[in-house]
Amino acid sequence: MKTLIALAIATSVAHAEVKLEAAHGEVAGHIVHNMYSPARLGFDLEGTTVDFEQHTEGGGAEVMTKPKNVVTATSGSATWFAFDLDWYDCFDASACKGKKPWTTIHVTLLYDGKAKRVFHYAKPMTAAEYAAAQKEGRKLSPLARKIDKGAEDAAKLFESTIGDAAKLAATVSARKDVVLYGSELKERFVGGDAVKKQLAKWGLAMKVRDGVQAGVAGTTVAWVAANVDTVPAKSPKAKPSPYRVLAIYEKTGTTWQLVQLSYSFYVNPYEGGP
Repeated sequence: MKTLIALAIATSVAHAEVKLEAAHGEVAGHIVHNMYSPARLGFDLEGTTVDFEQHTEGGGAEVMTKPKNVVTATSGSATWFAFDLDWYDCFDASACKGKKPWTTIHVTLLYDGKAKRVFHYAKPMTAAEYAAAQKEGRKLSPLARKIDKGAEDAAKLFESTIGDAAKLAATVSARKDVVLYGSELKERFVGGDAVKKQLAKWGLAMKVRDGVQAGVAGTTVAWVAANVDTVPAKSPKAKPSPYRVLAIYEKTGTTWQLVQLSYSFYVNPYEGGP
């Protein structure tokens, strides 16, 4: 774990050196020890981070985390990871032997050697947990609008398609490493065809509820983040359900295509935990 934490607080990660171990170390250092690396934007487990400029080192108990269902993708100088992270309430493999994870989170982490990171860490919620969070009055941290140079077209594509499930699905890349994360643990879909099918099945109409943040990672990758209100397209007058959304797009020729999409809602994973 100490090796992983050392990797997590490195001042920069060159594209050629971005490895799953470093990504795992950064996530583990952040969620377990409150260590932060510079980030352009991050949806973390307790809120939202925007334009975080410095490295900070935190403390906390040593616990074991383990990535699984790992998908690694690259385009140009950008690398991004999508994986599930099992989080245990024990120290190492021997102490954790036979134990089930205390919790599991969904992770998306985007790197570029010349840009700050973009990430989405989310503790999946059951429908009942989501309803309870809504009843408790939990709200998403509002986002201001900020579109970085070069990300204008990707942001425009995002905003112009999220209101129609068919239009959104039509933007999905055919790549086999496309990943869609829903807000529930079981909602993990891999491959362009599977993602298109699931978006059509959900049939959601989305609307940005405050600002949109967007940026680029190299010359062929852009990301868009927003808080959205969702309703079933067949029931437009239904009470909206709020979610955080991170979308990653790849530019192929002159066209931006969706290669990663993740949804979540705020819930504090530390409540009632180790």
